[in-house]
Amino acid sequence: MNRRRFESEQTKERIAAQAKELFAQKGYAATSIDDLCKATGSSKGSIYYHFKSKDHLFLYLVEQGILEWAADWKAIAADYKTCADKLYGHFTHFIKHFQTYPLLKAQHEFMAAQEADPEILNRISEVSDLVYETVDDLLEEGMQKGEFKKEKTRDLTLILVGILNGISNHFGTMEDSELKSLYQKGISVFLTGIKS
Repeated sequence: MNRRRFESEQTKERIAAQAKELFAQKGYAATSIDDLCKATGSSKGSIYYHFKSKDHLFLYLVEQGILEWAADWKAIAADYKTCADKLYGHFTHFIKHFQTYPLLKAQHEFMAAQEADPEILNRISEVSDLVYETVDDLLEEGMQKGEFKKEKTRDLTLILVGILNGISNHFGTMEDSELKSLYQKGISVFLTGIKS
């Protein structure tokens, strides 16, 4: 990588890091491009050079968060012996990541916004599909090994993620230990239904 490109990447990452803090503090809608310029020490031109719009900057941050989560999961997945254990581990990892994920509130706000760019919303959905794909893989592996009944994989994934997303609505209203316990119960009930 030549020096100019390296400096450009550093600038992009610096803008992204500062923007992440600002979105986490103020939320998506309340953060303006002027706020981002002040926080990052960059001109509007510099921000728009690296990111087409505020939406695209936010998308970049969301993508980075999800890719980070997926890479971290991949690194620890082999530590679990059974597929059932992997499911528990997967969602424990998911909870841990999103409890410390600074953009969670801003991301919910962004996804619910009426004026959000459909192209950006679609891209966030595509990247978020990584979570579904990892669950698909775990369930498929469990079926191949005879741990789980053979069923339509994506249907089971949608059922499990639906259960756990319902529980996730209680982030912030329950203690972490209560939430973790509910996630484990949700997975246990699900596994009871699909045991081979």
